Amino acid sequence: MKDEVAMKAWFEEWITEYGKRYKNKEEKARRYELFKAFANMVGKAIAEVMAAENVQSPSVQVHQLVWP
Repeated sequence: MKDEVAMKAWFEEWITEYGKRYKNKEEKARRYELFKAFANMVGKAIAEVMAAENVQSPSVQVHQLVWP
């Protein structure tokens, strides 16, 4: 799982890449928390599968997280 600075940078990259716009700072902050929770959930699930299957590197990557 990423540290806070790296996670915020990833979120900003994601916003730019997918052309997201939010109506105010509050909405952007709420969307960031959702992004972070989802990214952490996916990261944890991938780590659990890798551990269970004794896999060294994941073959699954999150390319696009989509919220309206």
